[in-house]
Amino acid sequence: MIKGYEIRPSASSLEAPSQMETCPICRRQLNKDSQPKLRMYSCAVCGEYFLDWKAEADIRSLPADDRRLAGLSAYIRDANRVGEEPELAGSSWLRAADSYLHASVATKLRRVLDRAGQLTTRAGQPVPIYEALDYPLFFAQPSEVSYLLQALSDQELLKRTPDDGFIVTPKGWAQLEPSGVGGIAGTCFVAMSFKPELDTAYDKGIHPAVTEDCGFEVIQLSRVEHSENINDRIIAEIRRAQFLVADFTFHAAGVYFEAGFGLGLGKLVIWTCRRDEFKPDKVHFDTRPYNHILWDNENELRQKLANRVRALVNNAKRT
Repeated sequence: MIKGYEIRPSASSLEAPSQMETCPICRRQLNKDSQPKLRMYSCAVCGEYFLDWKAEADIRSLPADDRRLAGLSAYIRDANRVGEEPELAGSSWLRAADSYLHASVATKLRRVLDRAGQLTTRAGQPVPIYEALDYPLFFAQPSEVSYLLQALSDQELLKRTPDDGFIVTPKGWAQLEPSGVGGIAGTCFVAMSFKPELDTAYDKGIHPAVTEDCGFEVIQLSRVEHSENINDRIIAEIRRAQFLVADFTFHAAGVYFEAGFGLGLGKLVIWTCRRDEFKPDKVHFDTRPYNHILWDNENELRQKLANRVRALVNNAKRT
């Protein structure tokens, strides 16, 4: 069911236009309400968001098939997924929409598979995928969803049921929860920003979680003396590691490279990020689908990370 919109006060001085009854983005019908200066929309397709009148007028002027509208829907649904209700004022919606227009097909396929996995509560359970409502979650155009679902079926990652539901196959679950391959058992490579603000996150969160709580050796190159080329050393240590922990707080480019290299080798990567840094305009859309551990302090990071390592990594110390 598509809800209407609610009102939140705003300091915006823009004049309210005449009353409009549709979501400005996907053009579906909404319930009538009064005209605040900053309007909250709640749409079954696009999610919950706020617009000022300048942004609303610009968005409504676009043709319904403009690709930026699908990108904007994806941005909002992605923000809602982590508990945010974005406010778009002036031309800020353009930057938000553009960041989601160039998602790769591989990213879209992963998003569909993730969605099926998130909806599943028991093995072999059929779950619905609503093409007309869920396409923003896949960073896709509405016309792409049938192709994505068929591609996942062809890869034997999803199985279509007679009532048009989908079951995640054992092969699909293996892709959603990789077990890690290769490397020296008992070793963990940590990728994170070298900023001093994260020293306590490493010293009191990541390091004790991996070493004291789970019994692994940690390699974190900002703490290792070396004379060789740093890039060669990074690549060598990732190859050596059984699995990786990648923290995306402050979104250092090197962390994206190291996590991607680990994935390319088939390694298990455990994703973490400080909660206030996990925002749609900061985290790259290719990595947002992965199940990040979100943390507010070092103690929470330690506990959550230790639990995740024990759940996913072979030969982790149990308590």
